[in-house]
Amino acid sequence: RARKGLEDAISSGDADALREAIGEGRAAGLELDEDEALLKRAEEALENAESVREAKQRLEDAIASGDASRLRDAIEDGEALGLSDADLAAARKALEEAEAHEKALEAKRQAEEAALNQTQPLPSRALPSAPPPPPAGQHDDDASSTSTQAHPSQLGPQPTTDTR
Repeated sequence: RARKGLEDAISSGDADALREAIGEGRAAGLELDEDEALLKRAEEALENAESVREAKQRLEDAIASGDASRLRDAIEDGEALGLSDADLAAARKALEEAEAHEKALEAKRQAEEAALNQTQPLPSRALPSAPPPPPAGQHDDDASSTSTQAHPSQLGPQPTTDTR
């Protein structure tokens, strides 16, 4: 009876049924070489069933997140485990939608950046610089003159004429 339970559980691929049948098989004392091989097949089937269950859960979580990267990873894991196209279909559709959304956001960002660049003033070009100012106390006409005349303030007191 325990042997039949193991065979049925292996055929079903159901993790809970496999776990239960393995426990019953061990409790019933299935320990002959033939029985041990059957237990080993059941344990391998259980491991695979749990991996498939986890992969399906990752697919559901990735779909709920809408994150393209998580979706890609979950789909790759599911494909590696041999999940059916039916198991992967919803995740693939969600990935297409997530990638389209990412492309739309990137296009919007680029358009906003281009608009921002068009509204910003261009850097102004500096005007040619004027010649440096003359040294203090010197004026332009003084610099070009070679006269040696003294400034009236340098001559000292001047005689004044009385106009009474």
